[in-house]
Amino acid sequence: MTNQDGIITYINDRVVDISQYATDELIGQHVDVFNSSFHPQSFFQEMWSTIRSGKTWRGEVKSQKKNGDLYWLDKSITPFLTASGQPFQYISTATDISTQVGAVTRLEQNRKFLHSIVDALGDGVYVLDLQGQLLSLNKEGELMLGWQESELLHVNFHNAVHHTRYDGTPFKTVDCTIHQSLLGRAFRKEEDYFIRKDGSFLQISLVTSPLMDGQDIIGSVAVFRDNSQREKQLSELENTCSAALESSRLKSEFLANMSHEIRTPMSAIVGMNDLLMDTSLTDEQYGFSQIVKESSISLLALINDILDFSKIEAGKIDIEEIDFSPVTVVEGTAELMAGLAYEKELSLVTYIAPNIPNMLKGDPGRLRQMLLNLINNALKFTEDGEVVVKTTIKSETDDTVTICFAVSDTGIGLSPKGQEHLFDPFTQAAQWCYEIWWDRAWVWRLVNA
Repeated sequence: MTNQDGIITYINDRVVDISQYATDELIGQHVDVFNSSFHPQSFFQEMWSTIRSGKTWRGEVKSQKKNGDLYWLDKSITPFLTASGQPFQYISTATDISTQVGAVTRLEQNRKFLHSIVDALGDGVYVLDLQGQLLSLNKEGELMLGWQESELLHVNFHNAVHHTRYDGTPFKTVDCTIHQSLLGRAFRKEEDYFIRKDGSFLQISLVTSPLMDGQDIIGSVAVFRDNSQREKQLSELENTCSAALESSRLKSEFLANMSHEIRTPMSAIVGMNDLLMDTSLTDEQYGFSQIVKESSISLLALINDILDFSKIEAGKIDIEEIDFSPVTVVEGTAELMAGLAYEKELSLVTYIAPNIPNMLKGDPGRLRQMLLNLINNALKFTEDGEVVVKTTIKSETDDTVTICFAVSDTGIGLSPKGQEHLFDPFTQAAQWCYEIWWDRAWVWRLVNA
């Protein structure tokens, strides 16, 4: 209780308990003793203006204890009036609401914290009530749609941003994906359109889910993303991929053409050198010619391999389908390589399963090429032991048969790590490994042509 000037004339024990002041410390003091400096001066001016006019004032006041701690009061101040209607004292009743205010404050802080997280997302987020009216729209959503959250609050979201399809036809609410979650179903759509504030269309992908309170649906929350840049990036990626494929095709065609151009004069060199060797030559001249012959034949074989490899990459390899004997091809190929095996004192063994058919339809020339490459590769990197060419049936039907041609050797081989990269060009650490890659990659490409 105070007089008309705000000087305290009476306090009860509850005030002492809350404020931590003794009674004699407060009697005779101005009520400003409780001022926490939290409220602006205008707050108290309004309060004094109200009670001096003879009216009761109510409000929440943040006050200060003797030790400096702060607390909240739900306060009511009633004036006592003279016969002429002038206030001569005031009585104040108050309830300590510090706990409730603290809970509300923490709730508000948590709300702001969560809102800041949602605002920091790179995607748009909105929340709808059960009637489809907007309750929340984050900053990214505002940027994408051109609307401020305050402009769309409690507005039907479908009617604001989703009322028309991209082709201009009306979009009924019953068909709207936005409202699927309001029916209790989570929903995802990879391509949809929202309408910006300026009337333009925004291409989006959308995920929406119902908001539940126990078993009850109370609304929905959705995340949407601007897909216009993604579509542009996909288009650019497709163009880049097409350009790379075209570049590879042109490279293969160029290589095939160049190999033809080189092979023609190389064949002439081999032929002319053979004629030269049939003439009268000294031993030294004949030796030089022999070197030219061997080098030319090796180079011509390499050119042929490059030509075939480039044809495979360009998709121009020709595969014949004629009758041939697999036994003849395997044995004949082994005979061609027998000389190299003899020079290195290696055993070259062939095994042909007895159930191999005598005649097949296929391309014996390409088969011979593959076997030559694999056998040559095995002999090249085997210093002791043997090379085995094994032919077996892998599978058979009434009109087709799949035959496995396997070449094994006792050479240096490859480590498990090296085997993983056997068909990956430009990853080998040594020249011999590169040569293995070339021979086997050539065969692999031909088999898969």
